[in-house]
Amino acid sequence: MKTIAIDFDNTITNSNDYPQIGKLRTNARLTINKIIESGHEVIIWSCREASEIERYLYEQGIKFTTINENTPHLIKKWGNDPRKVGADYFIDDKNLMCPLVNWLHIYGELAMRGIIKD
Repeated sequence: MKTIAIDFDNTITNSNDYPQIGKLRTNARLTINKIIESGHEVIIWSCREASEIERYLYEQGIKFTTINENTPHLIKKWGNDPRKVGADYFIDDKNLMCPLVNWLHIYGELAMRGIIKD
């Protein structure tokens, strides 16, 4: 099982115009739900409050494991719960190598690494 941490604003959505929430990016729901369906964990991480994000994700039909906190699996593995979320992979618009979020490309990368199974 892998843990994928995914940024919210301008990664899942198409805007970073707080306090507004942008529109859902094309193929974000498909990719994120496929990660969960393939048996992995998804941490949604953001500077926003978890309740605000949770409501949006439920309305959009997007599955996730936790918001802004480590998963129970990782807390048990480490024996503690550090402030920084831990993950095997991070998907974020601010990543130096990912300035333009393309969920179809991300889907392909995850499939190539064996994380998403069709």
